[in-house]
Amino acid sequence: MTADELRSAPDTDADLALAVERARELAAAAERDARTAQASALARAKGVADVVDLCGGNQSAAARRLGLNQSTVNRLVQKAIGY
Repeated sequence: MTADELRSAPDTDADLALAVERARELAAAAERDARTAQASALARAKGVADVVDLCGGNQSAAARRLGLNQSTVNRLVQKAIGY
C-alpha cells in the first residue's frame, strides 16, 4: 500500500466504535419516545374519560361529541381507569 492509500483507508475500529455509540444513542432515543408516547396515550384516555363523565357516563353521547367510534371510547375509558 502506498502512503496515500494508508491515509485514506478507513479506521475500522474507530468506525465500529462510532457506529456502536450511534446505535446506543438511537436505542436510548427510541426508549424515551416510547415513554412519551405512552404518557400521551394515557393523557388522551383520561381526557376521553372526562368527556364521558361530563356526558353523564353516556359513552355513545361522548363518542358523538368527540367524533370517535363508541368502541374506541369504551377502550380509552378502560385504559384511563386502569383495566
